[in-house]
Amino acid sequence: MTNGVKRRFFWTEQISLHAGSVKTSFDAAEKSERPIAITHANPSDYVGFDIELNRRNKPTDLIQLVVERGRVIGLNLYPKIMRGGSNSTRNDFWDMVERSVGKFRIDAVGFGIDYYTDYSEDALAWWRAGHWARQSPLRSPNKLFSWPGWFRSPEDLPDLLEELGKRSFSESDIAKISGGNWLRLYKESFVSR
Repeated sequence: MTNGVKRRFFWTEQISLHAGSVKTSFDAAEKSERPIAITHANPSDYVGFDIELNRRNKPTDLIQLVVERGRVIGLNLYPKIMRGGSNSTRNDFWDMVERSVGKFRIDAVGFGIDYYTDYSEDALAWWRAGHWARQSPLRSPNKLFSWPGWFRSPEDLPDLLEELGKRSFSESDIAKISGGNWLRLYKESFVSR
């Protein structure tokens, strides 16, 4: 490929570590020359391991490595990776947000909600199987779940953002958590070379 053609392409890849194993995620975070992020997972030391998809969440040292490079963790409302699952409370989520900001910095935390609805159990099993296989390798059931009563859809986000203000987050902090940190990361990531 000629230099002229190369200059016309945009390097837009960004590596997401949300579903990789811990070892693979560490390898990618340590070796990547491109931006990395944990787009939709939670800190495993906060959530615990007594949830269905506990392997999806990430350890503190991995998150710290990612955020030290100026990147973002997207905290997730997906019940199967939240403390308490479908029974989680607003306070569970906001405690996780506060704790994450305290541990990793305000510029490193965002939402990674992973919201979807109206899909069949077969579709859910297919997504989780990996390698686009039709049979899931998971030992746990691929049952549908209920979103927590306090978050039924993204329409509930304004109410959740209001709670951040009650927890001493400034308007600037709320703007970063609710999308500003992702916009910064995208501006840094999606550049031509």
